[in-house]
Amino acid sequence: MNIDDFLEVNVEGYLLNDLENMANYRICTSSYGELGYPLIVSTIAGMELLGGLLSHNTFDKNKGDSYFREYWKNYLGQNTRYRNRENFIDIVYQLVRHGIAHGFIVKPGILIVKNNPQKHLSYQIENTTKALIIDAVEFYKDFKDSYCNHVKSDISNLKQNMQNRLNEMICCYQTQSNNLFNNLSSSIQPTQSSISSIKPVSGIIQ
Repeated sequence: MNIDDFLEVNVEGYLLNDLENMANYRICTSSYGELGYPLIVSTIAGMELLGGLLSHNTFDKNKGDSYFREYWKNYLGQNTRYRNRENFIDIVYQLVRHGIAHGFIVKPGILIVKNNPQKHLSYQIENTTKALIIDAVEFYKDFKDSYCNHVKSDISNLKQNMQNRLNEMICCYQTQSNNLFNNLSSSIQPTQSSISSIKPVSGIIQ
């Protein structure tokens, strides 16, 4: 897959449209379920993805934290809102990303809100309780702006490096996929069908 197609389908198609739909979701019947967790953890995943594609080092599926950090510093950090907030990187990755991805919780000290931009990245204390407030909608919007204004706008200079990383990523994940499918029990037989005729809500890297 070439990098132009990948960005069009997987980043501008699936990722940014999913994020926008979650950001615009309005609750109707409950005080819960504003999609704050899915929105913020998907934004973080997008930063990991682009950080890996923009890296100048060979792709490594175990370096998501490094890719997140690099994207924050080099691209999200172009926004003055984040430029002097690099101390928050580990807090966001470990307390937000790890908490939601592994247990659908945020760890102590994190408050996730939506549509409260004045509170975004606000570090507050009450008595002995410390908290970092993150507006999931603002985080998504700033991520989207960083992609449009600092990645896509400079794509001609970034394209070859991103293509190299994409090729490495696909190779890495294809090997992982092959190994796992090859280890399936012989008692599990696949159904013969036309996979190419299925329209997924998310695609298969191939």
